[in-house]
Amino acid sequence: MQKRFSILDQPLPARIVLNWELICWATIILVAVVTRFWDLGSRAQHHDESMHSFYSWELYRGRGFIHNPLLHGPFLYHATAVIYFLFGASDYTSRVAAALLGLGIVTAPYFLRKWLGRYGALAAGAMLAISPAFIYYSRFIRMDIFAAFFEILLFVAVIKYLGQRRERYLYLAAASLSLLFCTKEIAFITTFIFGTFLVLLLAWEWLPRRKFPPDLASFDLIILIGSLCAPLYFTALIIKISGLWDPLDYTNYGQHDLAAFLLIVGIFAALGLAWHRRRWLTSAGIFWAIYILLHTSLLTNMGGLLTGPIGALGYWLVQQEVKRGGQPWFYYLIIIPLYEFLPLVLGLFGIGYLARRRVRQTSQPEEEATAVPMSSVFWIFLSYWFVVALVIYSWAGEKMPWLVVHLTLPLTLLAARFLGEALKAEDWGEFFRQRAYYLLILVPTTALVLLTFLSAFLGVVRILSGGLPAPGFDLGQLNTLMRFLVTLVILGILVYIVQLLARRLGRNSLARTFLFSGTIVLLLFTVRFAWIANYVHGDIAKDMLIYTQTTPDVTMLMGEVEQLSERLVGGKEMRVAFDDFTSWPLWWYLRDYPNKVFFGKEPLGQLDAPVVFVGLENESAVRPYMSDYIRKQYRLRWWFPEDYRSLGQCSALKGLFRSETRQQAINFFLNRDPDTW
Repeated sequence: MQKRFSILDQPLPARIVLNWELICWATIILVAVVTRFWDLGSRAQHHDESMHSFYSWELYRGRGFIHNPLLHGPFLYHATAVIYFLFGASDYTSRVAAALLGLGIVTAPYFLRKWLGRYGALAAGAMLAISPAFIYYSRFIRMDIFAAFFEILLFVAVIKYLGQRRERYLYLAAASLSLLFCTKEIAFITTFIFGTFLVLLLAWEWLPRRKFPPDLASFDLIILIGSLCAPLYFTALIIKISGLWDPLDYTNYGQHDLAAFLLIVGIFAALGLAWHRRRWLTSAGIFWAIYILLHTSLLTNMGGLLTGPIGALGYWLVQQEVKRGGQPWFYYLIIIPLYEFLPLVLGLFGIGYLARRRVRQTSQPEEEATAVPMSSVFWIFLSYWFVVALVIYSWAGEKMPWLVVHLTLPLTLLAARFLGEALKAEDWGEFFRQRAYYLLILVPTTALVLLTFLSAFLGVVRILSGGLPAPGFDLGQLNTLMRFLVTLVILGILVYIVQLLARRLGRNSLARTFLFSGTIVLLLFTVRFAWIANYVHGDIAKDMLIYTQTTPDVTMLMGEVEQLSERLVGGKEMRVAFDDFTSWPLWWYLRDYPNKVFFGKEPLGQLDAPVVFVGLENESAVRPYMSDYIRKQYRLRWWFPEDYRSLGQCSALKGLFRSETRQQAINFFLNRDPDTW
């Protein structure tokens, strides 16, 4: 009998062959793990975080979960409840699921190596690992990082199916779509962008052939995405237009709602079955099984069958007019350059470079140019995704900093594709032989000295514009003149050295070297700003990513309450009362206090509690019952100052031409302290 070998008996190198690519990926993943999980529980819970943490905790405790569009999709709550089951409930564990999916986003480009290239995939992973926005919202229990993960998963499925046309990618797309709709209503925006791009791609590929039904991968995906998502689009719209239902009233669901939904599902199911019975049934089974199980909380809340398909879109269509946050139309045009300038600069260069190359490719004979190469589909898809998303999110009524991840994601992949092609094109042997690596340091150093020289030059011009001073130069003017002369000499030396090294390189290699040099500078700034936003400020509202935030006073105060309760009753049985103003995050922070009392805006009588939390707006109503209490005032929340709103006015833009205003802007950009603005 032949002896059977166990995988455990085989040496490790037989299964894992190490190379520099794998070592780079291991380093990127290690960086992502540290940046996502280190000190994860130290930040005070944001208002929304406390709601998500608390309702997940309620689900974990066996009290169920009732889907409500106000709270977005159910996936976050079920995922976090599982984490609580495994590791217990705390500020740290409440954010573990978000951190895990944030880590998943970093690793996702590995599966796009065929289109990004190996260098490009590594660049994408690295940029996502150090992205200020992706780090911050991977350490934040909110739906957007979950949704971004399912967006990139859907993108992987769509691209792989377009390139390979294997059934398994249809099923991955169906699962990704369902999970995206179970996470947040931005699924409607994402599926609109993906669907319209596929329609445009189909038109380009099919019109020259005019064969029906089209035997094209884009057609398959349109049928799949359309037949699965259309019922979620049209049911709420039809009922809303007919006037039969108020999306803000969840008490009037009836048979007409369910009938409308099932009718639309049936219509699009017929379309899917006509396309391909087995594929559609499998895909629909995956999609609806996930959707129904999550929206009904494992069949314990059958009302979720209506609040999901009808309530989700209906509620947020109403909120469009509310315009929560009240941000200006150019909000994302400020926040993206502030934090994601690395993918922004490389991505914009990438669009120009790749578009120019595509134009050159289309100069071939017409019969060879009817099919769009997958390499072109990839970057055109990403460009379309970013541009359309920017337009839609800028037009949408609600603009919030956490939505920036949905804009940064395609932009980062696009930037990585461009940078990856440059890295692949470089002859690294010649690069090191010619010692061109010195330029990676010399070019940004020269640029910095040039900026210093220009600043000193402007100072000299101001000094001499009124003629030579009769009594001579004062100390400040002498300092400016000396700085001008010194930087002029240093700049001349640096320019000479740079041009000596540059002459050794060809034009394309020199351009790539300048690109690499600029990328390193932007990368260093990205690391700095990611560190400040996530580990210096964190829950201090000095970054636009933070917007509004529960202050550290709250976590400090909860520590004091715990100590007081331990002294008075020997545990957490102390009676604690709180009002509606402080209810979030206190429902979360007082979850283990069985004798807590919520009294809304005004108590009905004596509270009989050693500790009472009251918001300033309710203080007058509570004061008659608090005569023997000691009053202490703490900060519950603080907001990032919104002076940027005035940038839409011409007077504010003109102010940027003043040297003092420019200096303030530079100080804010470098140090992220709005007090210097």
